[in-house]
Amino acid sequence: MKNSVSIPLLASALLISGCSHLPFAHKTDYTSAKPGAELEIPPDLTKPAENDRYGIPEGGGSATLSTYQQAQTTRAVLPEIKSAKIEREGTERWLVVQGTPEELWPRIKSFWTDMGYTLKIDDPKAGIMETEWKESQGLRNKYRTRLERDGTDTDIYVSQRGMTGTTGHSLIGSDKTQWQPSPPNIELETEMLSKLMLNFGATQASPVESAPTHARLSSQDNDITLDIPVDRAWRQVGLALDRVGFTVEDQDRNKGIYFVNYADPKKAAQEEGFLSSLAFWKDKKQAKPLKYRIQVRASGAGSAVTVLDKDGFSEHTETSAKILKLLFEQLK
Repeated sequence: MKNSVSIPLLASALLISGCSHLPFAHKTDYTSAKPGAELEIPPDLTKPAENDRYGIPEGGGSATLSTYQQAQTTRAVLPEIKSAKIEREGTERWLVVQGTPEELWPRIKSFWTDMGYTLKIDDPKAGIMETEWKESQGLRNKYRTRLERDGTDTDIYVSQRGMTGTTGHSLIGSDKTQWQPSPPNIELETEMLSKLMLNFGATQASPVESAPTHARLSSQDNDITLDIPVDRAWRQVGLALDRVGFTVEDQDRNKGIYFVNYADPKKAAQEEGFLSSLAFWKDKKQAKPLKYRIQVRASGAGSAVTVLDKDGFSEHTETSAKILKLLFEQLK
């Protein structure tokens, strides 16, 4: 029994002692290593390539893999912005960004989704992007972004529409919030423009002070006259259309024409309120929006705004008078 145990032990001892005499063996003094020193990679091994496939997404919060991958793809295709600034005339403000509307569209779309808004209108052809209503503390807000090409730059306009909620007692015995339109909030528009400018990486503003607009509504001539040049009138009419809630299908800046659809804004607001929660009360045969053209043209030293029908002829109806009055309330 003693001989059978001594043979393996002797073989192990010879193997251990023999390792120190092998040609590839070397002795490392780990006690002499300095704190913080990097481990030395053997010469016959290469440093593994870095791979971020298992990297943690930047930013906090939880997200699905598909959402993260989509965000990374969006960031990869966003163009570099060389110049962005806010310009101002009177109370009107807009963003001027170097680049074409086609180049800027993905970045602006990403801006609104990152702000937590869902897009209702996403129409690159017309240059219009509009969010759904977003409710917060008894208020509802939605924003419209309109892009216009201006040489090598793009003018970006942001308009706000709001509604205020009031609690009323319904016929079915529960309280329902009824929503009423509120005037456009220029401060919120300016705030969003500033945030959008920062999103483009710019921090400067370029104010252009000018005299206030003097608007006059003429029921006899069926137009609005403005004491401002036609290019400035074009911008202000465009913002007025956005704030009132017209659907701008197309525009021709050279001819000074906005192609719009008109629907009564009060009726649209009511549909967003109590009756919209009772689908069986809604009229399924609602009238379709009417098509019009809003023309902005030079008139003497100033400008004039008129309403044309869908074929381009002067419109003298109760509806056209209502449209002019709505625009006048925003332009005066």
